[in-house]
Amino acid sequence: MNAAVYTYSARAVPEAHDHQRAECERLAHKLGYETVRSYQDGSGARDALQRLLADVREGTLSALFIVSLDRLGRRVQAVTSVLETLRDAGVNLYAATNGTTRLPASPATESLLALATSYQEARTANITR
Repeated sequence: MNAAVYTYSARAVPEAHDHQRAECERLAHKLGYETVRSYQDGSGARDALQRLLADVREGTLSALFIVSLDRLGRRVQAVTSVLETLRDAGVNLYAATNGTTRLPASPATESLLALATSYQEARTANITR
């Protein structure tokens, strides 16, 4: 089963990507997936995420591993769009910091995850002000 790892760090710190990738690869291995691709974005850019979604639409991946849901985006609409693309392509999403949680299980779960992302975005904004 072919899987990809996606990492994102707002800071230009290579170690952050290395740590995320290692966590995701451990979980992928534990679940029997082979990680065949790795995508990395940073500093607000999402070019690698767009390449990843193009590969998802082409049907070359069966799973995506991320360290946490907020790596997919800070805005609810962006995260929801990614989740819909993965669901439509039949790609399983696993978040390493959530253990072996497979995300999302249903459109209702997508909505809850989007709300949680929105809450985290607002909370982070308040902390950084």
